[in-house]
Amino acid sequence: GEHAFEKCAGIYSLTIKGDVTIGAYAFSDCLLMNTVKFTKEAKYIGDYAFSRCSSLSGISIPDTVEYLGRSAFASCFALSNAYIGSRVSEIPDNAFRNCKNLEEVKLGGSPKSIGDGAFMECYSLSYFTFNEGIEYIGDRAFYLCEALPYVTLPESLLGIGEMAFAGCGKLRWLNLGVHLQELGNLAFHGIPADIDVKYHGTMQMWRKIDNAHN
Repeated sequence: GEHAFEKCAGIYSLTIKGDVTIGAYAFSDCLLMNTVKFTKEAKYIGDYAFSRCSSLSGISIPDTVEYLGRSAFASCFALSNAYIGSRVSEIPDNAFRNCKNLEEVKLGGSPKSIGDGAFMECYSLSYFTFNEGIEYIGDRAFYLCEALPYVTLPESLLGIGEMAFAGCGKLRWLNLGVHLQELGNLAFHGIPADIDVKYHGTMQMWRKIDNAHN
């Protein structure tokens, strides 16, 4: 249930078995918990469920999980890698926000959207694959992902929110899908001026892209 083990100082390792609903804040602030394992039956991870579990080093969300809550793993400072299962239909707002040592994220499937601030302030993020099927990237989704070197966005992408990739100061390569229709203000603000951009869409959208990092 909600808040079930919040701030529990005695949990170091956790194995979740069966079709268990992990409620909001269920394991939030379990500061010494460094390992979480799921069996293949888990389907629901609630809002803030593992937020501020500052010793958690890695997470693999199984392919059975259908719902991932807002800020579910926010501020897990030791987290270095994450796998997001194939049935997660959207990565919610602030899901991994401020996971400052998160380096690698792998997607098992194709969530339709990446929410506002989902990976904001993940300063160490250097590997993220944008699978085909993603249609929208929210406001500040990758804001201040300072280590991200390249971004290849899928052809399915229709919209990018405000400041989505702002502050990605090491971005050297940007490949934009041809079907892009919406580009938020300052979407690429603060990225290098000499970045290599690949885009084969309309001239009107190109002008927006050209202005989005100024």
